[in-house]
Amino acid sequence: MKKYAQKILILVFISTMLVSCNKQNKEYLLGEWILLTKPVKELDYHWYFKEDKVYIMATDGNDNEIPTGELDTCNYGPYVLKNGVLSIALTEEYCRQMVYAGDWDIQVISESFLTIRRETENGSQWYEFEKAQSK
Repeated sequence: MKKYAQKILILVFISTMLVSCNKQNKEYLLGEWILLTKPVKELDYHWYFKEDKVYIMATDGNDNEIPTGELDTCNYGPYVLKNGVLSIALTEEYCRQMVYAGDWDIQVISESFLTIRRETENGSQWYEFEKAQSK
């Protein structure tokens, strides 16, 4: 009986830790992130995470408009963060040569740095972000 109680306590502890880590990761994720590994060096790329939506932006993200140097929203919609996987539930489109939809494995997440990875037909794709400073 004692071993059974110990196993239950261990399972409760592990479950609590996983929930706490997921909550902390969600808190870290919220806000604006600047993509450091830019597909086009001259452009800026930002991902902005709110409670239940992500906004994907790029400098002059709309190819059909005259360039202004301002950030345009390429797409936005729901995302889910669970067990170290960031799932962006948007159709696969390009935003100035950046792709964003799908399941991304979180490699590093902290208050100021985010690295995500996903596997594609062409191999691994890595994005590194820095948290935007509040103005």
